[in-house]
Amino acid sequence: MKDQRRSLKFSSQYRLSSREQFGRFFAPRKWVFRVGGAVIFQIPNETGHLRLGMTIKTRLRSVERSYLKRVIREFFRTHQGLLKGYDYNVVIPSHLGKLSREQIDRIRKELEENFLDEWIRKAPF
Repeated sequence: MKDQRRSLKFSSQYRLSSREQFGRFFAPRKWVFRVGGAVIFQIPNETGHLRLGMTIKTRLRSVERSYLKRVIREFFRTHQGLLKGYDYNVVIPSHLGKLSREQIDRIRKELEENFLDEWIRKAPF
């Protein structure tokens, strides 16, 4: 069990952090998915594993903001084997307003139910 947890770790190498890394999402070659009000941008990378960035434009209390980031990170962490080889930027737009726990859980549910199906249909294997 401990080895399985270690293999699903989501360390800093799996995160987008620099302006240059986020700037790549403005290039013309990207895929866009809309899930539960969130917009997910996907571009190929050369690292062999997924990297995740989050842009949360809506104003949230720190508790909800941390919970939202944790939910999104957890989804990508548990599906990193399938989603490898791409950079993802999850954007939570400001028009969603303040999100409650229930709305964040709805985003999580939509990620699990709809994103993978749409990703499999669109992804160029």
